[in-house]
Amino acid sequence: MEILKLILSPIDQQKFTVTVKAVSSSDSEVTREVSFPYDDCDFKKLKGLVKLLANDFCSEDFTKSKYLKFKESIDKEELKWMSDAQLIDEEKNLLPERYTRIGQELYKTLFSGTIGDILDKARNNAIKNNDLLHIQIEIGESDNNYQLHNYPWELACGNDNLGFLAYNGVAFSRYISFGKPPGSCPEISRLKYYWYRQMLLINLIIFAA
Repeated sequence: MEILKLILSPIDQQKFTVTVKAVSSSDSEVTREVSFPYDDCDFKKLKGLVKLLANDFCSEDFTKSKYLKFKESIDKEELKWMSDAQLIDEEKNLLPERYTRIGQELYKTLFSGTIGDILDKARNNAIKNNDLLHIQIEIGESDNNYQLHNYPWELACGNDNLGFLAYNGVAFSRYISFGKPPGSCPEISRLKYYWYRQMLLINLIIFAA
């Protein structure tokens, strides 16, 4: 399996670095400094994205009351940027291409420039060997990761020919590093299942796209 390792390391509330290494290649590491998706310095837009992803992956499956509640939760500031980003219209109706738009923004953040070239090379190698490309995402250890864990990177979507990476021969995983050995696991009833639910939604979104 072709493996591409991405390390996301926060710099501050505006920027982070993306370091890429093709594990099965002798190519050297490449690091780029990038801005957060949608230039979201205060993470209000991230909260809006999470709200959108958590509350809908097929609008026709909404009950009327749930859909109305979602629309009522969108404030004027969220309406403006989501409308500008072509995720919803001015009447707060969800646009069918919203997931593609979000995925393209995430793809642009992670895979622009030289890193995109490395991705293309790794994908071509995987296709040549009739294999999958595995992208390992690691969030660099820091006192404050500035919400890097909460972005749905697995939804990354390339151009019209490439589409959603996870739908076109690319597998994603996340590597969680600890500065010290983790403690004992809490009882299952106390575990937060938020990320499990969000990853499930992402898989459903990609499957339905």
